[in-house]
Amino acid sequence: RHEGRSVAIDEACVLYKPIVSTNVAGIHEQLKHQITGSIVRFDSEELTRAVSELIENPQLRQVYSENLKRDSVENRDELNEVLRILGVEIPAYAVI
Repeated sequence: RHEGRSVAIDEACVLYKPIVSTNVAGIHEQLKHQITGSIVRFDSEELTRAVSELIENPQLRQVYSENLKRDSVENRDELNEVLRILGVEIPAYAVI
């Protein structure tokens, strides 16, 4: 609850998995509510509702996954541009 940055959220994002998280510090830097995942109050009923919604709604899961993929590409492109500006050469085999 006091991680600062959730490694589990980062891992789920990399795998394009739909995410439900409680509204903890730092989560808004990792997720966009109702775009890449659901952010709910620290409340068992609200958390249950959000997880159930993902289970019952394959279209919502698909939307979150597609948005995570899109964000991943945008972030990679931004990183590549920063590295280019800094003059850092990326080997052809590197995946960034």
